[in-house]
Amino acid sequence: MRPRYILAPQAARDLVQIWRYIKNESSEETSDRVEFIIRDRFAYLAQFPGGGHWRRDLTDADVRFFSVFST
Repeated sequence: MRPRYILAPQAARDLVQIWRYIKNESSEETSDRVEFIIRDRFAYLAQFPGGGHWRRDLTDADVRFFSVFST
């Protein structure tokens, strides 16, 4: 069974906007693939909430960074 997670409303809207942008710039197939990868990473973080790394060079806030794609 995959770990469960709940997206905040703004995060859900952001994901829809990402999907639409990629569809307009590329294709629906690419949008679907990217959304699947992002949701897969959400599930990973739900299972391993300590995943990611600190970026003290960017912020002193108690947050971790976790990349999905790198350019």
